[in-house]
Amino acid sequence: MRHPKPQVIRATVVPTAAPRPTELPAVQAPIRRRLSDTRQSVTRKIKIHHADGVLKVYASVGLYEDGRAGELFLKADRMGTTISGLLDGVAICASLALQYGVPVEALVMKLKGSHFEPYGQTGDPELRYAASILDVVARWLEIRFVRKDS
Repeated sequence: MRHPKPQVIRATVVPTAAPRPTELPAVQAPIRRRLSDTRQSVTRKIKIHHADGVLKVYASVGLYEDGRAGELFLKADRMGTTISGLLDGVAICASLALQYGVPVEALVMKLKGSHFEPYGQTGDPELRYAASILDVVARWLEIRFVRKDS
């Protein structure tokens, strides 16, 4: 029994007009507001009593002329290069965010409550417990820079 010969179907491609891109509203490029070369700053020493001893964390915030936070530096003693590098990275990202207009409150809400080692009591009545370095720094930023009436 012979099979029927397959039919060849030829298709012609007809070019169509390219779809028009949807016009998007103009977006203003973000503007970075740098701090002046000479500026005020606030530094807070925070001790975290954890399983391996006491860790000292220093959080320094550079201020704009009006007292708003404009940059963040984090330093922890007795931490290896990995943790120190990560803290530097977080501080740089936070500083850039602040200089591009991100409110301190937005940073606080993202960092507060993060939980990882080292964690423990602080011995500070305002910051009783640190769930992590980022948690305690965020809660200090909230106390110092976020207005309670906003």
